[in-house]
Amino acid sequence: MGYFTLDDTCQKCTLDPYCTSCENNQKCKSCVEPKILNEKENGCMDRIANCQDDIYIIDEETERFVCTKCNPGLTWEYSLTASKPWQCNRCDLVYPDCVSCRDNQCVACSNGKIPNFNGQGCVDAISDCTDVFKTLEDPGYGIDEKGYFCTKCAFGFYWDSNARLCLECDTLIPDCAECFNDEFTGEPLCTKCGRGPNRLS
Repeated sequence: MGYFTLDDTCQKCTLDPYCTSCENNQKCKSCVEPKILNEKENGCMDRIANCQDDIYIIDEETERFVCTKCNPGLTWEYSLTASKPWQCNRCDLVYPDCVSCRDNQCVACSNGKIPNFNGQGCVDAISDCTDVFKTLEDPGYGIDEKGYFCTKCAFGFYWDSNARLCLECDTLIPDCAECFNDEFTGEPLCTKCGRGPNRLS
């Protein structure tokens, strides 16, 4: 189907029956539609269903093709089973509670959940936190090596970085009524006690 020039003569590419052009019959350069170039096998391949990519990247660990941009409403599904194909699939079938995907990331969830900081699934919103999720690019929460953290807990609560929760002030100090996390150290501090034996004078 494809031809290349050798010694001023046109010769047919024999690398792949769908190759429309080649380089000295050693490297396929283009394919007939709807096939797409397979540089790994030096030939042509079927397009990945529901994928908008013109060139597919290859996962280094498995050497399998990956779609970086699925059609709207779909996201890329990695399979842990070698026999199951990697594919563009519905968001909710890849990530439970995910209702919207973009560029292979979950961007909206249902059931009170929010997209994980890396877009790979849904997580519970942090209870008793005044932060409100906005977008993956500007989540409205703080992010550290463990994921989201609350930058401002509700009144009567403080952020516990070990539990990853906003906890009531009296779990910090018995009878503590008001508390906050230090702006610089992040350490919780009690600022007002109740009427018990630990109340401030």
